[in-house]
Amino acid sequence: MRLFATLFAMVASALLVITSGSAGAAPVYSLRLFNTDDQFNAYINGSATPVLTNSFLHDTGFVDISSALASGTNTITFQLMNIGGGYTYGYQLSRDGSIIDQGTCGTVDVAGCGNDSATGIVFGHSITFGLSSADTPASLRLFNTDDQLQASISNSGFSSQVFLSNGFRQDTGQVDLASYLRAGENRIDLALTNDLGGYTYGFEFKNAAGSTVDAGQCGTANVVGCNDNNGAIGTVFTHTLIFSVPEPGTIALFAIAVAGLGFSRRRRVANVT
Repeated sequence: MRLFATLFAMVASALLVITSGSAGAAPVYSLRLFNTDDQFNAYINGSATPVLTNSFLHDTGFVDISSALASGTNTITFQLMNIGGGYTYGYQLSRDGSIIDQGTCGTVDVAGCGNDSATGIVFGHSITFGLSSADTPASLRLFNTDDQLQASISNSGFSSQVFLSNGFRQDTGQVDLASYLRAGENRIDLALTNDLGGYTYGFEFKNAAGSTVDAGQCGTANVVGCNDNNGAIGTVFTHTLIFSVPEPGTIALFAIAVAGLGFSRRRRVANVT
């Protein structure tokens, strides 16, 4: 009986560590769009209706978008529409008051982003967060690239370290991420650079079971470019994935405790018999 109580306490302790990040009040996510030329929209989880929009010379300030988010995984997608002349953008996403994602390019009504004058959708960015531990990415594939697609990682061991790169019409295949991930929060950023003409991209994250947990593709390399063959130059697309990796000790402790409970139950049954 004493062994059972001890093992139960171990399980309870392990569960407490695993779920400590989700206990208490839900985090507050706020979004700001600014430095816009001409139209900047933010969409949540593929909705056709923007959760927030901003136009030329305006600044939305920080707007609480928590009520529009689902429990678990969420993806926020930004699209910048240029009507004519140069374009600019700025965005900030905060969690409980701390910035977790942001970007800006050019200065509205002063200098365009790279002084590029392409029209239509000239910039896109998305961020995915809230993945469960079972959906922690274990590998990444970059493909369908025109012209250069890079992946960088930031965590307790790396700071914006480029670990994977893909060139024109190349395919990296699924590349193991194990040597780059660290316990705690991890951030992977993808950035597509276009040198000339249209641009295309493709990426796929898979978990340890081989299931796709995050992916995207646009256009067909050397056939048709993204966004109606948009010819913007420079950084034309970015994507961010934010996720947590459990502490190895927590997982081991939980496994040992569960195994111990099974052993204790078998021994009790044997004694009764």
